[in-house]
Amino acid sequence: MKKIISIMSLVLLLATTSAFAGKSKIAVVDLQAAVSGSKEVKAISEQLRTEFKDEDAKIRALQTQLQGLQEKQQKDGAIMSEAERKTLMEDGTRLANELKFLSQESQRRLQGRQKELIGPILQKAQKAVKDVVAEGGYELVFRREAVVEFSPEMDITKKVTAKLNDSGKK
Repeated sequence: MKKIISIMSLVLLLATTSAFAGKSKIAVVDLQAAVSGSKEVKAISEQLRTEFKDEDAKIRALQTQLQGLQEKQQKDGAIMSEAERKTLMEDGTRLANELKFLSQESQRRLQGRQKELIGPILQKAQKAVKDVVAEGGYELVFRREAVVEFSPEMDITKKVTAKLNDSGKK
């Protein structure tokens, strides 16, 4: 009896869902993809790359120095005196600490700048979604990350990106 009720409930649920889906316009949007695909964010990414170019170069130089010390220790460690090994280890520790500090500080500054520059674009993106929803007559919109599977025709991400790019020209 329970099995029959379960099956009937499932059939009723599917019928109701089908009827609802047939009447309503449903959409899915990947807001992160829409924002990262916008021309403004691409320009900001390039600006940040330029802004942080010197810090990135310093980090890469420290990584190269540290790698060189590690290679020297592996290659010559067996024939070095205790004092040389100790000096090499201290240099390696100093470089590793400097690299860690510089990397963390650079990452912190980069995230701050990203928030500062991209924050206004996120507000524009929300407006772009609302505009696309209104223009398309959508009654229900899901974020992409909340949906397991959907038809590609339901995806309005490209429309939102286009609207976002249009708003950036004004």
